[in-house]
Amino acid sequence: MAHLGRNRVVLSFGFARPMYLDDTWLLSLHNFDDKTNKYTYRWDRLNIGDRPLRRAFHGMASTGDTSTGDNSVVMFGGELFEIIGSNPVLKKGGDAWILRDGCPPGMYAPLDSDEGGKMF
Repeated sequence: MAHLGRNRVVLSFGFARPMYLDDTWLLSLHNFDDKTNKYTYRWDRLNIGDRPLRRAFHGMASTGDTSTGDNSVVMFGGELFEIIGSNPVLKKGGDAWILRDGCPPGMYAPLDSDEGGKMF
């Protein structure tokens, strides 16, 4: 989970027995109710095309000061879950992905190979 811009948090992947998850969610401040003096929040599942493999135990962090417009989140590594043939395979991930502001909807797309990572 990581902060993405003002009043938004991104949650990606994870583990729910017996499977690793491959979904990404955005929690955002929806509005403020003057009558109850409370905020309401909304979960939105991001519609994602090409995305990283299912994983858990990965790291996510905001890349900088959101007041400057740098609203990005980096995700790194974790334990990956892949189906090869009909067999589940677990492996350690050394890949890095970046979620740029502008979601929903969010998209995963490969970065140039020189940068050694992916963007979503």
